[in-house]
Amino acid sequence: MCAAIPVTTPSRCLLDAASWEIPDTEDQMALTLAVLQQGLTRPRDVHREPRYARRNHTLGVSQGVAAFERGAWSRPEAVLGELFDGSNVLPHVCLNTRLVLPGGSVRVPDGYVREVALAIQVHSRTYHAREEYWQRTVEADTDLTRAGVVVLGVTPQTLYDTGESFLRDVEQTAAKLHGRPLPDIAIRSRCC
Repeated sequence: MCAAIPVTTPSRCLLDAASWEIPDTEDQMALTLAVLQQGLTRPRDVHREPRYARRNHTLGVSQGVAAFERGAWSRPEAVLGELFDGSNVLPHVCLNTRLVLPGGSVRVPDGYVREVALAIQVHSRTYHAREEYWQRTVEADTDLTRAGVVVLGVTPQTLYDTGESFLRDVEQTAAKLHGRPLPDIAIRSRCC
């Protein structure tokens, strides 16, 4: 007779790793977003799991789930979302909303201000490590610009180090764009 092999859910693994192996809240958040983005578990499964798992030392998991539910797919995008939420100037900013451009191509900017057709792209070689992903990401900016969307680029390090300054740049740009004719873009997302 064979002994049973213990198996657990990805949500439980995530919470156990956060509780026992990953003390840094930001690292917990990054791991949570990666696990959710890859479809290894769902937010509702993570929400259900804490009643069975060790709950202390898992703040980053909760923050990661909340950021994912807001639309973030990575820690830099979560930071971007937090900055936008703190703005008293910007209208609602959608994270990872699907834009259908004239001609039918789809682009997904990291942040999008619908009212002024302003896209924010977080450019990171870490999250686009393969050359073809990096190239595709950078070239998508050109497609957005060609369709009439203004694109602002930012690196994760800028968000971490001087995020408030970048937020002011976004707010000033959005103010300058206010009132201009908007491009013919269809939005296919729950956010906008």
